[in-house]
Amino acid sequence: MRKKNRKVLTSHHDQGIMRLVFFYLVPFLILVLLFLAGAPASASGESLEGTSEFSEAFGEWGDFSSGSSGPSVPSESSVQAGETALYGYIETAATAVFNEGDEKLSTGSAARFRLKGEWRPVELITARMELLYQEQTGAVNPLVTYNSLGINPDTMLQAENPQDSFLERLEIDHAWAVVNLGSFDISFGKLPMAWGNAWLYNPTDRLGASVSLEDREAETAGTAAIVPVWYPGSGWAVEGTLVFRQRGMENSALIGSADPENLPFGLKIKGYAAGFDFALSFMREVWYTGAPGGYLASDPTTPAESWERTYFLGFDTIGSAGPAGLYLEASVAAPQNGNSMDFSADWNLAEVLDLSAGIEYASGPFSLKAEYIYSSAGEDSSDDYDPGLLISGRAFFLGRHYLFLYSSRTFGDFFEVSAAGIINVNDWSAALSVEALYPFLDDFAVSAGLSCPLGPAGSEYNGRFDLGTGEKLDLMHPEISLSLKTSF
Repeated sequence: MRKKNRKVLTSHHDQGIMRLVFFYLVPFLILVLLFLAGAPASASGESLEGTSEFSEAFGEWGDFSSGSSGPSVPSESSVQAGETALYGYIETAATAVFNEGDEKLSTGSAARFRLKGEWRPVELITARMELLYQEQTGAVNPLVTYNSLGINPDTMLQAENPQDSFLERLEIDHAWAVVNLGSFDISFGKLPMAWGNAWLYNPTDRLGASVSLEDREAETAGTAAIVPVWYPGSGWAVEGTLVFRQRGMENSALIGSADPENLPFGLKIKGYAAGFDFALSFMREVWYTGAPGGYLASDPTTPAESWERTYFLGFDTIGSAGPAGLYLEASVAAPQNGNSMDFSADWNLAEVLDLSAGIEYASGPFSLKAEYIYSSAGEDSSDDYDPGLLISGRAFFLGRHYLFLYSSRTFGDFFEVSAAGIINVNDWSAALSVEALYPFLDDFAVSAGLSCPLGPAGSEYNGRFDLGTGEKLDLMHPEISLSLKTSF
């Protein structure tokens, strides 16, 4: 997200550097990497992807249930030609939230049913669909949360639409196909699309649906898109992505969405060199920033659409060094004037860089992860925090520097205990969580969790913000949860 209220220094020298980076250095690096692809990067000349060492450190490349996102869309299928497969899961979770003030405790529940299907009529064509049913009640329902905070702009939404359910939804989340034409693949439909390889925060994931970090860990939301991929050989791939839905639109049908300039797109070159998988990318991210529905609530005849386009360069890499897995992912926004690139515009690296760098290690029953995060949308001082960025989904963090830590241990063959924490290094607040999971049967598991925000007054994970109007906003609370899940 661009910031317009910061004072930066710009000179002809700075502009020359930016032109050099975007128009000369990046194409040069692409040519060098393509040249390196001609030489074997290991004894076998193959990528680490799919090897036991790589999988042990990182899980399978493209495992979207774990937050990993190698390819933009998964292309492999275990279904043979002429076969059909149906599978999925049912999950119910009960949550108790400990509030401040008069209401000490609030409760809620969430039930989710996801049915997945794969069809492979012939060897070169695979179609996939995922049906999602979800019910959210009490404290876990977004409308309940927003109304209790007094920040929901659609206060009359439920009263004006009594025929609609605001507790449950049923939708086709994914519906897409992939066609293999030798060295060329094309995927199309409503795709589960996610870019990047970092574990918690993906700076290059700017084309798919915008969801919270918590939701990203569960499933990758579908987005209408076309994704052609060319495989020139030696482990290289050139991938294009054209997306037909902008971020921030929700369920509105807007006039500006028909403008080709508001179509998000991306170009990615992926390869392997020196023991690491990597990708270089160029993206246009598009956000709808206007009024809900595109018209003023006070005057429904007055259009109020607004769009924001931002261009990014991205880089990500993943590999291993001895027993540890390493990854780095970063994006840099191009200098802009309005919604167009302008290399004479003010540009400050600290304001346009997003970065995640991490290390993973697994040995026997133990697993450890650590990730450093730099967020350009954040602030160095807690006095400048804007909680509206979190509520709108435009940012995941209020500060600049973060450290994410995760550890897990399996006791015996099944019982797993994990602990995670994210620390805002600017104000030294933190959000901590502990979870225990036990699979009573092969396809039935029970988990219990506890999360707790900690921090001094005014810090991000203290969660209490003064809106300057005499009202206070309280976004963070301790929670406990119990979840039942069966797969089929």
